[in-house]
Amino acid sequence: MLPPLVANANIAFSVVQFLRSQGIDVLYTREEGWQYYEDKEILANAHAMHQIVI
Repeated sequence: MLPPLVANANIAFSVVQFLRSQGIDVLYTREEGWQYYEDKEILANAHAMHQIVI
């Protein structure tokens, strides 16, 4: 089982939808309003939530 994921804004939404359809917990940065965050901010948020960035 995969840990929860954070999909960066450059990941296509269709990929996020597919992962979710497979039962994988994926937070999408565009849905969270994080698309303009710097990578270090996204990594820090993901780390705090114990999630892996893809």
